[in-house]
Amino acid sequence: MFVRNRMSTRIISIGPDQSVPDAQGLLTLHDIKHLPVVEGDKLVGVLSRVDVAKASPSTASTFDVGELNYLLSKIKVRDIMAKKPIVATPHMMLEEAATLMRSKHVSFLPVVEGDRLVGVITESNIFDAFIEILGFTDKGTRLTVEVEDSGPGILSEIATVFASCGVNIGSCALYHLPGNRAAMVFGTALPDTTELEEALRQAGYPVYWKLKIT
Repeated sequence: MFVRNRMSTRIISIGPDQSVPDAQGLLTLHDIKHLPVVEGDKLVGVLSRVDVAKASPSTASTFDVGELNYLLSKIKVRDIMAKKPIVATPHMMLEEAATLMRSKHVSFLPVVEGDRLVGVITESNIFDAFIEILGFTDKGTRLTVEVEDSGPGILSEIATVFASCGVNIGSCALYHLPGNRAAMVFGTALPDTTELEEALRQAGYPVYWKLKIT
């Protein structure tokens, strides 16, 4: 899956010459944590709630509200934005974007083609894709079996068992375990997996965890 399949193209952005109160208003109105900063459709920076908070006078100051608003209005977005933002591209694999977010400790990436902003992708987009890939919102049953981590042909063997019972595999995930073992989780739309579980047991792959999703 690529970033372009999951990014949001409904972009809330701000210009570099707008003020801090303008940024505060957009962040609050749309309940978001980051704003891409653009000139035309060119990405020139990123502004976060943290950047705005750092630029705002302390609440312990002696200024009144009018004075505070006046001071903030003099601070432009370009003065406090991150000028070299970490970005993704539409053709980047979703896993690459997730790894980039993790390694750079960010929860938001502008998506660019060249220097043109075409979308944004957030942690929420990544989580939604992860849930969908695992088929966790699909009705049916998820069966977990434990296998040798390095055993060749295991997936083919288990798929053959499913096929022999006339059951489609809707999703599949593998989790590495200690001791050269792995857990394989199979999702199927079948509500009653009694026959399938027995066939798996006879093939040497007993189910040790079952979850029904209704």
